[in-house]
Amino acid sequence: MTTILILGGYGAVGREAAQALTSHPGTNVIVAGRNPDKVPPIPATTAMRVDAADPADLAKALDGVDTVLMCAEIDNARVARACVERGIHYVDVTASPAWSPASRPWTDRPGNTARRSRSASA
Repeated sequence: MTTILILGGYGAVGREAAQALTSHPGTNVIVAGRNPDKVPPIPATTAMRVDAADPADLAKALDGVDTVLMCAEIDNARVARACVERGIHYVDVTASPAWSPASRPWTDRPGNTARRSRSASA
């Protein structure tokens, strides 16, 4: 079983991604955000309260996760670093046009699992 944690999972992009990912057999989808009680649940997912800006909260959420899908604009470089340090795949689909300069030294290394989506114009 593959476990995917979607940070910002209750926003427009995160909800769509969660619904799409639940159709893949053997995939456990965890939808996470600061206020999961304020939005309707997403069928076939697990809800989790996570404040990605809180290092202890984030560390707890990453336990047992294979991939993080980042759909929130909060501490992206720090979240990516936490994932890479733990060997967790990291995919960032947020709207930021470029990687944070602070993230480049460790995300550009060969074999790294961090990836950033890019638009056709990027």
